[in-house]
Amino acid sequence: MLQAPPIDYPQPVVPSLEQSTINVYSAEVSASLTKHFNAFLTPYSAEIIPVINHRLSSYTQGWKRGFKNACVEHRDGLQSDELFDRRMTCLRNRLQALEQSVVVIGQTKPKEIAQSIEVVDGLPKLEDCADVESLLQPQTIPPPGVAELVGKLQEQLVYQRALERAGRLPEALDIATEVMVEASKIHPPFPPTDIEAALASGRVLIMQAENAKAIDPLKRAESQALANGLLEQAVEASARRL
Repeated sequence: MLQAPPIDYPQPVVPSLEQSTINVYSAEVSASLTKHFNAFLTPYSAEIIPVINHRLSSYTQGWKRGFKNACVEHRDGLQSDELFDRRMTCLRNRLQALEQSVVVIGQTKPKEIAQSIEVVDGLPKLEDCADVESLLQPQTIPPPGVAELVGKLQEQLVYQRALERAGRLPEALDIATEVMVEASKIHPPFPPTDIEAALASGRVLIMQAENAKAIDPLKRAESQALANGLLEQAVEASARRL
């Protein structure tokens, strides 16, 4: 199984703001990506890497602003502890997505250059981490006894999505399939992870024109989503089966 690199998650305090992103995307990382793409010696790779670096930089700066705003608003008593915790969770997830995307872009091969921009453009929206109405919706939280395992599986799914956007479909499918297997072993069960992995598996199989094979994971995702009141995921699974 492809292992996503470990991430040093930021703590919800303003002084850690700069340090939390320095290993994710920095001038050194930008230079490394540029060197990697320039080594392909093609006009397109030389043209696209400045665009990729610009968008990664913009996302990083947006993340920093969101992080700082959340910390300052909590310090000033403008938001509750619960809302602050949820904003931090959202921002940690976005930072994880950024890091895994940088990893995948750094692994780009010549035939994957065209898809590399999609890896960046598919990053989850930072604006969602400041959407109070959305953040305060009921959320399913893993039980303490399985929270660490769920976190590791979620990390793999973030890496899987980056691989998927890069067009590395066999690798993406392998991860989605293995996460499905591991998620089914969790006790007590935590259906959201299983559902997400099943959706990912079905989605990639369809992208590979293996629609018949996609039916079972999509049915699994739909039935579990309906059983757990996750309507959005149920609708997605049903739509993809049509």
